[in-house]
Parts: sequence; C-alpha cells; structure tokens
Amino acid sequence: MNGARYVSVIIDHFTSYTDVRCFERKDAAAVAEHIEYFINFIENQSGNRVKVLRTDGAYAVSEVERIVSSRGIVHEMTAPYSPAGNGKVERKNRSLTETARTIMRGKGVPKKYWAYAVATACFLQNRTLPGTVTGLTPYESLFGSKPDLSLIRQFGSKCWVLIEGHKAKLSDRSTEGRLLGYELNSEAYIVLLSTGQIVASRNVRFGEDLTEDWFPESEDEFDQAPYEAEEEPEDIDFNQYSFPSEISSEEYSQEISHQGPLALIATAQLTSPTINEALNSPERALWKKAISKEMAAHQENGTFDVVDIPKGKTIVGSKMVLTTKFNERGEIATYKDRFVAQGFTQQLGIDFNDVYAPVCKSATILTLLTKAAHHDLEVHQMDVDTAFLNAELKEEIYVRPPKHSAEYNGKVFKLNKALYGLKQAGREWYLLLRRTLESFGWKASQMDECLFMRSINDSDEYLLVYVDDLIDPYQFFPR
Repeated sequence: MNGARYVSVIIDHFTSYTDVRCFERKDAAAVAEHIEYFINFIENQSGNRVKVLRTDGAYAVSEVERIVSSRGIVHEMTAPYSPAGNGKVERKNRSLTETARTIMRGKGVPKKYWAYAVATACFLQNRTLPGTVTGLTPYESLFGSKPDLSLIRQFGSKCWVLIEGHKAKLSDRSTEGRLLGYELNSEAYIVLLSTGQIVASRNVRFGEDLTEDWFPESEDEFDQAPYEAEEEPEDIDFNQYSFPSEISSEEYSQEISHQGPLALIATAQLTSPTINEALNSPERALWKKAISKEMAAHQENGTFDVVDIPKGKTIVGSKMVLTTKFNERGEIATYKDRFVAQGFTQQLGIDFNDVYAPVCKSATILTLLTKAAHHDLEVHQMDVDTAFLNAELKEEIYVRPPKHSAEYNGKVFKLNKALYGLKQAGREWYLLLRRTLESFGWKASQMDECLFMRSINDSDEYLLVYVDDLIDPYQFFPR
C-alpha cells in the first residue's frame, strides 16, 4: 500500500461493517472491482440481496452501471455537491482519517504509511464501535459472534519478528520492526522491519511501552517544528495577483443498499499536497498562482501589516493549506490555497483569552424549519465569504510569514483581522456579527444565542446563525 494516494471506503448501513482499499491513482476499474467485491461479500455473509446502489454520479459511472444492470440493482444518484445525501459515509471518511492521524501521531509513524493506518482504523472500528442500527459491533452484527480482541496492539509499536527458516547457531532469532496492521484472513500481524521490508507474521513479540523511534525522520511531515526552514525550490511573487482565493474540498461517494444491510461507498483523496510537494509538482505554476492570489487578497483586505520582527513578542506559526476543487465529473477544476495561523502555537493570556463561540442547537434548526413549513414560507440559506477575516482582533498578534518566499525575510505579519486558525477567530466573528445584527434591530434569543429575532409591524422575523452560514425564512411569521 506504499505510494497510495486514494482510498475507497465501503460501509454496510445495517451492520456498519466497513471495508477499505487504497490506490495509487484514480482507477475506475479498481473502484468498480471493490464495489463488486463488497456486494458479493455482504450478500454472502448477511444472506440479503443488494437492492439499491447510490452514487454521486461523479466517478466510475459506466463501471457502476455495468454492475447494477447485471444484478438488477436500482441505481440512485445524489444531487451534485450534496455530501449530506451520503452522510453516513462522509462521517465514516472523517472518522477513519482522524483515527488514522491519531494512531500515527501516537508512535511517530511517518506519513507515508497512512494507508496502513487507515486500514488499521477500519479494522479496529469494525470490532469496537457499536453500529447505529443494531447497537452491536459491526463484526458481531455481520458474523454473529464477538470479535477476538486479544491480538490488538498499539499501532506503530516496536516489536520483534521471529526469523523463519534455517539459522546459524549464534545468529539472531528475531528482527526488529514496527506494527503496521493486521491480516484480515489470518491471525497474523503486518510488520515493517528495520530493513524496510513489510511482512506478515504470527510470531511477533511486542514492546508497546518502548518509545525509541527508528523511522526515517525525513519522511515525516507532521509540522512538529513549524518554524524550521525548509528547502526553498523557488521564490514566489505574492503581489503578482490581486483577486481573492478560497479553500474547498470535494469527495466522491457512492451508496449501496439492500433489504437488510445498507452499504455506502466513498472514494476520496486523503491528503492535500504539502507546499514542497506542490511547488515541485508538474502543476507548480498553478499552485504558485493560487498562493499569490491568496496573499494578494489578504493584503487587499488589510488582514495584516508587514513589520520588522518585534523584540520580546511571541510569533505564532503559519501554514499554507493547499487543496484541489473538483467538478461534477471528478476532474480537477481549480487549485485553492488558504493562509492560516497555527493556533496551537498561541499562548494563553498573551495571544488569546476567551475562545468560546456559540453554535446553534439542532433543536433550534428543526423548530425554525418546522415553523417555516407550517406557514409555507421559503427559507433562504446564505454563506458569508471569508467570514472570520471581517472581525478585528483585540490582541496584538504577530504571525510568521509563509515559507518559500524571500520577500518577507526578517519580517512578520502584525494581524489586524482574525486570521483562520487563531483560537479566538470564531468568537471574534460571532461578536462582530452579533453587534452588526443588533445595530439593525435584531435581538439574540435567551434560549439560543445563535437565533436572532426582530418584530416589524405585526410580524416576527427570525435569523439563525451557524458559524458563517445564515438561515432566514424569506417572509415574516404572522403572530
């Protein structure tokens, strides 16, 4: 699985049993093969026939049509850019990614082994997390017996693998390695040896409490030293462009359902490129353009002032978050960049104090929509573009400029606005929005600070705030 960049995730809705495969490139045939394999697997193990396949219509459409037409499966497609239509698989994508990230960080496993971490996360969740329908673990719901957890060990743990075959009398009987996962069809561990070879073996002894890390440090990209200089492939002119940029990420997902279990499938790019990867890739000209747009937009917005490094002041780290935006056919449409602060480097009492920002309750959303439906009103949803960058900061905060540009050598950014990533950014945005709404006669509800109300003549108007999204019924509610 080394070199993989994409992951296909399949979930059985009834049991929540999940299966993953990783690919080096987007391969429609491989994804279709995974779908067909899972259909056969779930039908055989559950005794139920698959009835419906749901996809977003963006990827491997012809291959999927071949599968459903040969099996008499109904093919449903969600609306474009509507991930909520496949909510369970989208949540599973995030859960697997976050679990993989956590177990990798726990033992300092390099990023290039992410595919093994995702597979391990899937293995663990199948055997530990209760399903949303049955309340049992996915493994028990599907196979009818409790899983054996005696083999579970900490991902990345140091271990020793028995050397099989003929051995000289005084030669080593084992070799050192690190745990990278589990074999699905046998009671064997997947181990990365110190030689770089990856093997499957049952004869393994672990030292989970040992912390020595012999993995190559050059492969790890966890930003544990955010201020350390990197190799500079080429200088970038941040003033070349003067129009704004934004971040967006898209995922491809499919869903399968049958009478009993329901399965969902998603294929998505797991990671965005690092700044080094982007600027050394064939698309480096497009990434440079996206980075230049983002910095020019900040300068036009007055987000920061470029100043000399002040003495005795803490400098907050920063990062360029690069991502690609896909069109409805699964092709890369645009390259996006967002310059963010590394809020984890902020110091309490110096760079921030209060960070709490309210979020509307789900009950409030349901109540407002129910009331709008009862009165047959249109509901408008709107998004505030780069919302946090409208809020001004109270604290004096200095941020380190982006890397790979000689333009800001010896300089830092003194922030005027709440840059994304700051711990107080969400709070400052909410307070600004609340002050603005109150100046127009709106009043926050005592039951939910994100619900704003005002009265006009004999009617009431409501506005619901969810971070930078606003929900507003088009007409007034009669009293």
